[in-house]
Amino acid sequence: MKEARHASRVPYTAQSDNELISYVAEGDREAFDELVGRYKNRITNYVYSIVRDREAAVDVAQETFIRVFYKAHTFRGMVQFSTWLYRIATNLAINETRRRKRHPTHSLDEPGGGEEGEVRWDFPDEGPTPDACYELKEVQRLVHHALDQISPVYKIPLVLKEIEGYRYEEIAEILDIPEGTVKSRINRARHALKKHLTT
Repeated sequence: MKEARHASRVPYTAQSDNELISYVAEGDREAFDELVGRYKNRITNYVYSIVRDREAAVDVAQETFIRVFYKAHTFRGMVQFSTWLYRIATNLAINETRRRKRHPTHSLDEPGGGEEGEVRWDFPDEGPTPDACYELKEVQRLVHHALDQISPVYKIPLVLKEIEGYRYEEIAEILDIPEGTVKSRINRARHALKKHLTT
């Protein structure tokens, strides 16, 4: 019966996230692979913006999807799948940040580094002059450095808003805090970012 139902199903690529996660809860590996394909790069980029280490970001992203697979049966559809996914990634990224503070390691990452599809901070390559390229990289470095000075409490909502493009109410769901708190933290993050960029 289950195989017949699966056989009549529309292609995975045409399924919504919430439909796919319901199949994952039944142990459907193909549905899981489709979700991973949709979100792997986004989650890795997002985690990187928090932990600031490529290897750690990849590890946390992998752990995020492992949890998605084994916790799929707990998803009730009260929120969008992406909200649930980012909530898991956020909690794991925060845990990794705390762990790294307790056991600091030296990272060889350079601002904007990484392979294609891993880190989105690079500016588009439209053939700028060497001087213009240097200026862009310098701005990039300064933004990275300024973001690193902001507490994750404030940086994470800012990244979700400005980089990931989530609305205030969606960020509130991801972080499980009131919408007013989200707005307040983002405002504080913006002020802190501006301060670090102008000093």
